[in-house]
Amino acid sequence: MKKIICMLAACVVLCMAGVLAGCGERGRDDALFCQDTVKQIALGDSPEEVGSVLGEPYSKGSYLQDGMFLIETYEYYDSAYAALLDEYLGDADEAKGRSESEGRGEDLHDRLENTPYRFICVEFSGGSVRSVLLDQNRGGGVTVPKEPVSWELLEREVDAYTEASLIYTASYADGSYNLGRGSVTAEGAGEVRAFWTDVFGNRLEDMVTATARGYTISADGTEFTLLDAHYGFDVGAYRSTLKKVTLADGTWLDGSVFEGFPVLEELVCGEGVYLDLYCFEGCPLRRVTATAYHFAELPKADLEEVTVTEGELTGGLFLNCKSLKRVTFEEVSFIDLGAFRGCEALESVHFAETEGWTADGEPIDPAVLADPAAAAKALTETYTDCVLERK
Repeated sequence: MKKIICMLAACVVLCMAGVLAGCGERGRDDALFCQDTVKQIALGDSPEEVGSVLGEPYSKGSYLQDGMFLIETYEYYDSAYAALLDEYLGDADEAKGRSESEGRGEDLHDRLENTPYRFICVEFSGGSVRSVLLDQNRGGGVTVPKEPVSWELLEREVDAYTEASLIYTASYADGSYNLGRGSVTAEGAGEVRAFWTDVFGNRLEDMVTATARGYTISADGTEFTLLDAHYGFDVGAYRSTLKKVTLADGTWLDGSVFEGFPVLEELVCGEGVYLDLYCFEGCPLRRVTATAYHFAELPKADLEEVTVTEGELTGGLFLNCKSLKRVTFEEVSFIDLGAFRGCEALESVHFAETEGWTADGEPIDPAVLADPAAAAKALTETYTDCVLERK
């Protein structure tokens, strides 16, 4: 009887030891896989600093981001899943000497696929932390939605209209957590709302301070202003809405940036602006303010109103512009012959300076040029085949 009692007591002790061991593992897991723990890790921390918080990772790995940047990883799994991984990996080695009919490896693989687990991944770039992910419900063959409960951007200074990678933190209803980067584009300047997608696919938003460095776009997407050509831009998303383009002094456009924009009808060019030949090809430009040089590079079939800010008008510059109605000359001192031949609808021409003009060397009465209607008739009829010059 004593022997039986001793055996029963030993069994109880062993069972209790197992229970306590299980409780110990769960306790360690609960302490490790919680937000308070992972939040101790900051961007820029070293692998040693991460190890002092989380301990030795279950596995270390690396991958190339965009085929160029080496990203190193520390991965942590809860105790139960780590044990299953150990069993599977150990079994995989042993299975080399067994037949597939035994199927133990396949069974373990299925268990891995269908077992939910807790997971931490810390990524390093250049030996410093770049992101931290705590996922409380991973795997198990079922995707558990992550409901964000709080989030914020840790960086708030951005360039307007330009995609930026900003650091953010987010906490979720199931206890998950992420410290990472989101791609943010501020569609406006000043204090504006920006949006990004988190690591779980949720759309988050926060306020940022956006500075318009390269260009601005109106809220309704109809007006574009290029401020500095050193900053790249892409206006393809506004192809169907853009109606007016303003190019600040000293900017330039290469290639066919606005080619074929169907409702782009107004253009304003500052001083020293460079335009490529096909920048506005196929655009129904109706109102243009630019130098004489620019008009040589622009489509003119739909022009109705032009302001020539400076320069010399070459022969036939506005030849057969049938819809052209109004012209304003600012600092213009030379108009070659035939510049307005065939402009049948031209009804008014405004000269900023009416004194000192000649036609083939003969003085022109300033009163003629001071009258917009008379000036229009002079350019399309009286002086069509003359060279006009202001001394």
